[in-house]
Amino acid sequence: LFYRKDDAALAQATTFSEVEAALGTCTYTSEIPPDRRGLMIDMAGGTTDATLYLDAVENRTGRLPPELPWTAAEIEPAAMDHLRRLLAMASYENGLARPAAPYARGKWFSQGWGRAFVGFAESMSVMSPETRAGLGFKVMPLADDDRASLFYADVVAVHPATKVWGTRELAVELANLLASHEVMVRSLGPGEGDPSPQYLMAARPSVFETLGRSFPIYGELHELIETSHPTLFRLGPRSREWLAAMKDTLRKEAREDYPCGCDVRSAELIRDAASAPALCQAACRELGGWSGKWTNEAPATPPGTSACGCRACPAP
Repeated sequence: LFYRKDDAALAQATTFSEVEAALGTCTYTSEIPPDRRGLMIDMAGGTTDATLYLDAVENRTGRLPPELPWTAAEIEPAAMDHLRRLLAMASYENGLARPAAPYARGKWFSQGWGRAFVGFAESMSVMSPETRAGLGFKVMPLADDDRASLFYADVVAVHPATKVWGTRELAVELANLLASHEVMVRSLGPGEGDPSPQYLMAARPSVFETLGRSFPIYGELHELIETSHPTLFRLGPRSREWLAAMKDTLRKEAREDYPCGCDVRSAELIRDAASAPALCQAACRELGGWSGKWTNEAPATPPGTSACGCRACPAP
């Protein structure tokens, strides 16, 4: 969870409900927040929603790996409720957006939009130095009785068949090279023509220490890991089969009963308040009706267009 250091309410929040109370729900309806309000989070993909669901289950129960639901009836209601509330802290359009630019929500946050966003550490690579200097971050709690701080990891492994192929020693040598201090520092550090590192987290204290000498945020990331009792996010042996069977169901369930409504483009530019009702009532006719709100202003709608606030959202 990324936020600004001077945001005392979010800095002090340690549970899911405290984060929700600080941010509020239904604070905006556009893809990009109109100012420093609300949460931004990627909940567009089925795999993303499936991992968020399991993260919520593991946070709440401490079961590692968690019990996988194979039907909609087996989905844990409390975990799914937290996913729906998470989307309500953002907007439907923001949660479902698939921007072309990598780490777009981090970029939007750096441009002054939104109060907080959920993303990976490498999102900091697209932020301005000024934003990074005032940035606070913590593990996003997905439960109130948080029992696990889960971290994703890329793991180097050696295939057991290398014994048969006669290449095990070479494979082990390559694995050790990939995970070596020198290679990791060079891989995670600045590239040619870019003064910023990738801000990927390493699983080696020595890498944190080396990068932290030039980029102090790496020291803060190391402290985050050291103080949060990190647990590796992992699934059982049938994870691929389970994802194929359930990710679309979990994505659909996370979007059910969304309470906040959506912005919809009007057929033509709304030039004044007098012309808004007719245009917005037409735009929202099949979407629960018009909420009474409209805007011509970016980032809610591109220049020369208008957006109407509808009480329901279009089918994804």
